[in-house]
Amino acid sequence: MTQTTPEELHFQPDDRAMAIRDQLRDAIVEHRLVPGTKLSEAEVGKLFDVSRTVVRAALQSLSFEGLVRAERNRGAFVASPSPEEARQLFEARRQIEAGIARIAAERARHADFMRFDACLEEETRLLQERGPASRRAAIRASGEFHILLAEVA
Repeated sequence: MTQTTPEELHFQPDDRAMAIRDQLRDAIVEHRLVPGTKLSEAEVGKLFDVSRTVVRAALQSLSFEGLVRAERNRGAFVASPSPEEARQLFEARRQIEAGIARIAAERARHADFMRFDACLEEETRLLQERGPASRRAAIRASGEFHILLAEVA
C-alpha cells in the first residue's frame, strides 16, 4: 500500500471545479443567486481562490444542467427560464418522480422511512418560520428529500 503525500491531499482542478459547481448550484437553487445574475469568471475565481480555467469548468457544468446561460462575448448568467420552460421542467420532474417514488416505496426499509419523516418534519418546520433564510433552508430541505428519494430508489 502506498502512502499519500500532503501534496496529494489538495483538491485537483476537477475536484475544485465540482466543489465550486456544487456551491453555485446551491446558491442558485436557494435563490441567493437570482435569475439574470452575472457570474464573472474573474470574480468567482477570486471568491474561491482558483484560476478562471477552474471556474470556467464549473460554469460549463452548470450550463449543461440548465442553471447557467453562457452568452458569447458577454459571460455567464444565472438562467432565467421562461414560464413555458419552467412548466415543462416541472411536468417532466413530476413524471420522473412518480416512477422514482414507486421504486423507493418497494425498496425502502424502516431506517429509510425514518429519514423521510425527518426530512419532511424539518421542511414543515422551516416552512412555518418566516424570513428569507427560512425560505432558503426550506427549499434546501425539499431538495434533500428528493435526493433521498432517488438514493433509496
